Amino acid sequence: MPEHKAVWALGASSDVSLSGISAATVLGDGHDVFALGQAAFRPYTGAERDMLRAALGQWSGPDVEAAAEVVETAHGELLAGFSGCELVGFDGHVLAHDPAGARRLQLGNGALLAELLGRPVVWDFHSGDMELGGQGAPLAPFFLHALARHGDIGRPVVFVDTGATLAMTRVDPGRQTPEEPGAVFAFEAGPGPEAVAPFLPEAQGVGDVPLDGGRVCHDTLERYLGGAWFSRLPPKSVPTGQVRALADELCALAPADRRATMRAITARTVQRGLELFDRRPDSVILYGPHRDDATLRDALARDCRCDVLATEQLGLDGEHMRARAIAHLALRVARGLTTSCPATTGVAAAVGGGRLSRPSGQFPAAGPLAGGL
Repeated sequence: MPEHKAVWALGASSDVSLSGISAATVLGDGHDVFALGQAAFRPYTGAERDMLRAALGQWSGPDVEAAAEVVETAHGELLAGFSGCELVGFDGHVLAHDPAGARRLQLGNGALLAELLGRPVVWDFHSGDMELGGQGAPLAPFFLHALARHGDIGRPVVFVDTGATLAMTRVDPGRQTPEEPGAVFAFEAGPGPEAVAPFLPEAQGVGDVPLDGGRVCHDTLERYLGGAWFSRLPPKSVPTGQVRALADELCALAPADRRATMRAITARTVQRGLELFDRRPDSVILYGPHRDDATLRDALARDCRCDVLATEQLGLDGEHMRARAIAHLALRVARGLTTSCPATTGVAAAVGGGRLSRPSGQFPAAGPLAGGL
């Protein structure tokens, strides 16, 4: 592939907690990340959150149609405030995920968003992977590999998303491309606080439910950790049914005890996940909403016997990582590069997911994206 000039790409990700939408920019060429740009957050209103919650776990119907309109409108409002980006990555909002059935419902029509923004939009990142036998998730690993090289980390580390599915990604920044054997290895370790939050009686976004106070219910902890999920080897991604099952367990507890038990489950899930790597890392790097939870970090450091750091301790922004990952993947799709491989989702071969939609009347032109867009 010919060399390409770096451009700014904008990515967006809707939190599964229903708290809102993160958007952030990345300067890159699809291979490398050169800079992390501006970021913004647009919270969902109470009415919007209720409409999204009503559609959770459904695959079709009026509730799903109403939720899709919420997602498209809210993204349009947020992304229209960004300028100077030549490409948009749009991941929409996941309502249901069934890897065993090779299906995932990711709300939002990128073609409509392209018309609204007047810019090319890359979307539907998961379908191509699942059509070739992949789990459809996690899809951040290729970005995390590029980020580790950009951050000059210089050693293999494990990144952990502390929010939705506790996705764990081992990256070796010494490998030049993510498809290279040993460069990445990833899987979703289990439901995280952000995924469980919408199914709890509090029905609040993850930002409103800190993991503090209460007592750990050890019966719930051990029953959950003894489930069949933890005997499964990667590749694996968390189905919606697994999230609901954990939420049902937690609903029997008092609110403060739910939070304490969820923190303990999070720590133990990550600990179990580390056992699935061929060797224990020297460092675990947390990103996402609970990366600064000192109690969680202390528990992980004690149980995992390694350094546990928040991304900011490495000079990186951990708040908008998923949005930046979508921006990076959009660049890769636009330039014909792969977005997942057997070591990340179990897909049969390295594949480039996603589809590119242009505003009406817009055609490829000479410039930094020529040939890829």
